[in-house]
Amino acid sequence: MRLAPLLLLVACDLSPAPRASPVPTAVATPAAAPAPAPAPLHRAPDPTLAGLQAQPLDYTHHARCRMDCRHIDERDVTHVLQEGTLEPSRTRNDGRCPSHAVEAHHGGRDLRVVFAGCETETRVVTVIDLDREWSCACD
Repeated sequence: MRLAPLLLLVACDLSPAPRASPVPTAVATPAAAPAPAPAPLHRAPDPTLAGLQAQPLDYTHHARCRMDCRHIDERDVTHVLQEGTLEPSRTRNDGRCPSHAVEAHHGGRDLRVVFAGCETETRVVTVIDLDREWSCACD
């Protein structure tokens, strides 16, 4: 019978002692650097468009007539030249100056302007409203 108290004593000694809960410690974590802003989507300047933009505009008689008939003004033409997209399949080299069609959406309309890149000027050859067919009597 002496063994039973001894076992009880051993069993008590083997039980884990209660532990104090750990004190949370502040761990310094480096602040995450803000993610860089995405780069704006810019298209590379087209050298042909840049050349057309670099010279003063000269309007042909035909272009003025088409502008009047189609209700397209000089601001529209300037916008197309500055913000438009060159349509390479419409480039022509059969005149004194190579001509280039440039298209842009402006004023609620899709416009095409044909510019001729001459030596000292950019000539506005004609203007087209791609959304509407106009009957113009221009020479």
